[in-house]
Amino acid sequence: MLGEFPTINIEIIILWIDMLAADNAIIANEASEIFQYDDVVQFHDPNRLVGKAIAESLGANNAIGWDMYLFYEAESIWEEKPPLPLAWAHQLDALWADPSYFAGEDNLPIRLRNIMNNLIAN
Repeated sequence: MLGEFPTINIEIIILWIDMLAADNAIIANEASEIFQYDDVVQFHDPNRLVGKAIAESLGANNAIGWDMYLFYEAESIWEEKPPLPLAWAHQLDALWADPSYFAGEDNLPIRLRNIMNNLIAN
């Protein structure tokens, strides 16, 4: 069980996207070692395909979603594009990313905990 939350049915997916010059499969694999839990699935997206699809699902064309934390319904089906998330937060300095969803380094854990608490309560 991750964190201090009550037992809930959750799947965590981490997507490693090559955004910085040093990003590649080797770096993604090394970083993935931090999250070695049974309920964490990880993928590498070197071509930024999922990142582009996520940005488009949030209304941003020609953008890439990364450094984002998205929460979806359990029954969500990803078809040609991802569904809208129930809640999300980001750490992007990009015009397309709604600043009301921004969670800086200092308040990111608090923001994510609040999102989880709100989703559990509903």
